[in-house]
Amino acid sequence: MLFILVLFLSGLCTAVVFSSIKKLRRNRVAIEHGCQPPPTYPHTDPILGTDLLLRTAKAMREQRYLPELTWRYDKMGRTFKTKSLWSTCISSIEPENIQAVFGSRTDQWGVQPLRLSAQSAFCGHGFITTDGPVWERSRALLQPSLNGKNAIDLAALERLLTAMMARFPPDGSTFDLQPMLFSLFLDNAILFLFGESVEAVSEDISTEREDFLNAFDHCMFGSAVRIALGPLKPLYRLVDSKWLTACDTTHRFVERYVQKALQYRWSHDKHGESEMASTGQTPHVLLCDMAKLTDDPLELRDGLLQALMAAQKTTAALISNVFFLLARHPAVWQKLREEVLLLGDSNVDQQSLQSLDYLSNILKESRVLSQTCLLFA
Repeated sequence: MLFILVLFLSGLCTAVVFSSIKKLRRNRVAIEHGCQPPPTYPHTDPILGTDLLLRTAKAMREQRYLPELTWRYDKMGRTFKTKSLWSTCISSIEPENIQAVFGSRTDQWGVQPLRLSAQSAFCGHGFITTDGPVWERSRALLQPSLNGKNAIDLAALERLLTAMMARFPPDGSTFDLQPMLFSLFLDNAILFLFGESVEAVSEDISTEREDFLNAFDHCMFGSAVRIALGPLKPLYRLVDSKWLTACDTTHRFVERYVQKALQYRWSHDKHGESEMASTGQTPHVLLCDMAKLTDDPLELRDGLLQALMAAQKTTAALISNVFFLLARHPAVWQKLREEVLLLGDSNVDQQSLQSLDYLSNILKESRVLSQTCLLFA
């Protein structure tokens, strides 16, 4: 009993010493840069911050998360400090802070300590979960495919859009457009990444593909909860025993396409680019381009999953917000329609879309009014 008590007190003293040293270092850096301590949110639970976590969950459940964030910044200012379980969080909308974290001093900040341990069972190592050389390597694998020629396939998007519009109620009754838009842009992203559509916009989707989509959503949700739990993330298995099963389902589906991409790489190495082009075997698919740069199946799987995570919902959320706003501003809708009709019956391409200034301004204004990318860790 005495041994356990001594061990506990030793651990406690060690934790206090390390915490004090860490605080002194932060204070020294703050003094060097002329920084003042940020205001602290007035928690009713100042130890774990569960009051703010519950408030956030309630706001998200009631679909008023944006007004909740606006209220916080109006109350606390442009930068403030909160508690989240055992972590201290700094929230900021100050441009200089954001520029330092994601631009001028990005090497001093990172996401790996927060994300990797929480998400590695799902999506491994990549540009979403790591920092430094691994992050750079992951970005380099994706970059060659993300030019305008490869990343924009308007013909494929039109086919998916036509399939989605076929599901509109023929009697003109009111329906929920947002779930269809999420399926549309998810399908479009998978088509670009995998080289095959999963028919998410169709009512005839196969059971295997539907299982993959459900498992992927399950993994995304579980990853977000595990990040929020911080050091308590192992406890998530107690409330969601099927999360790892969903990860396995996602992996099996993606790995099949990874094997196809590796076969393409071996054919590419054997026959060369020109011979494969003459037989029509050079698809503009991100996974195939990645396979030209690495033959590591795990690296390909992780890169593909993280690319899909990044592409999954942002565009759909933006377009949903645009339709939400246009439905409430008929004059803006009419003016936009007139601009689009000026294109006539000509084939729409990237250049003609970029010439639609009013459409561009609507997209920008919608992003300001209803942010689709809110939080950076």
